[in-house]
Amino acid sequence: MAAKKKRSNLPILIILVFLVCMVVFTLKTLAEKKFAEGKLQLVSGKYQQALSSYKDAEKLWPFIKNDSEFGSSKKIASSALEETLKIPAVTVYLSNNASEEDAKLLIDELRAIDGVRDVRFISKEESLAKYRETNRKDEMLLDLVSADILPALIEIYSVEIPTKEFKENVAQIAKKKPFTETVTQTSL
Repeated sequence: MAAKKKRSNLPILIILVFLVCMVVFTLKTLAEKKFAEGKLQLVSGKYQQALSSYKDAEKLWPFIKNDSEFGSSKKIASSALEETLKIPAVTVYLSNNASEEDAKLLIDELRAIDGVRDVRFISKEESLAKYRETNRKDEMLLDLVSADILPALIEIYSVEIPTKEFKENVAQIAKKKPFTETVTQTSL
């Protein structure tokens, strides 16, 4: 009688093993699809979406972390996103008649915008220092420029890769100010 009970449990055990194998196979396949999706996003310059896809892949199949290509792709996406976020989304060039108070009020208004990570004021003197650093090997260019020629400016950095709508919103707010000379947006 005991032998019959063991035999009757065998088909159930086989079915359970089969189901577990199917679940494992499905999770691994879904993780590989998420990884492939992330690679496409990476080559398209959509670094945040790629990282999100990689995280989804890791949740589905934690062992994917052991894949060297996965690790490399994730590191590239992370580094690229980090470097991209170092570039200002929008730069506001102030006119010569802009007062320090004008700049402070605009900076406060820009900081209040959803999605703004940082707003930096760059004085004419700082602009000159950057210019000199960039052109340090060309004496003639260095002699032609002084701080009063270069504008003070405001750089606006976003929390994530800036959308077109984000950049246009920031630019419109800045352009409304009478002391704004020019507004440029990154091509990201």
